[in-house]
Amino acid sequence: MYRILMLGIVWLAGAVSLPAAEETAELRLVGENPPSSRAVSIRRRCDYVAVPVLVEKDTSVQDKARQVYFQRQTAANLIEAVKKSRSGLGIKSMGLAKQPFAYLLLPLEQKSQDLAHYVEQTEKLFKTVFFSGKSKVVLGHPVLALKDPEQYRTAIIREIIYSIESLSKSLSSRVHIEIGGLEAAIRIQRVDDEHVDLYLPYTLTVEIDR
Repeated sequence: MYRILMLGIVWLAGAVSLPAAEETAELRLVGENPPSSRAVSIRRRCDYVAVPVLVEKDTSVQDKARQVYFQRQTAANLIEAVKKSRSGLGIKSMGLAKQPFAYLLLPLEQKSQDLAHYVEQTEKLFKTVFFSGKSKVVLGHPVLALKDPEQYRTAIIREIIYSIESLSKSLSSRVHIEIGGLEAAIRIQRVDDEHVDLYLPYTLTVEIDR
């Protein structure tokens, strides 16, 4: 009997480039990722382009604690202002512990557009939002955002099962395959300016009787 252990993902390192603090159960932010090779994945169009809001320190204030206070106060005012505005922008607060404090969210249009288009639209809409604060606010590099990645788990597992069935047929009738890792967190890889691939780092244990 031969026993073979195969990884369902060839390279997991770098699959998600954003810090864990930028991941929530409802909305996953996806930055630019290095190329990786996956055994099974599904491709989906994202829901938003997300632009980070960066609040700079007021250098005219000498006390560092007060600099941080003014940064957080400005961020809090901005978040509330966007929520109450009719700009068409959404906002995702990341907490006031560290930058970025929030992401501006702009839904993807029905027609395909590049990120530069969404950045231009976000900047234009953001100018209509009025808020108070001593610290300067700048917008960072855009990323993609996907709502509730868990809703795709069943679809990913279905594709994995199809792949295993094909593998089983190609080996022999006397093969036993065990799969693990389906409960792992869903990994996401950006493909282009609108799409991402979703996958699971599963493993297969294959036993072949001779």
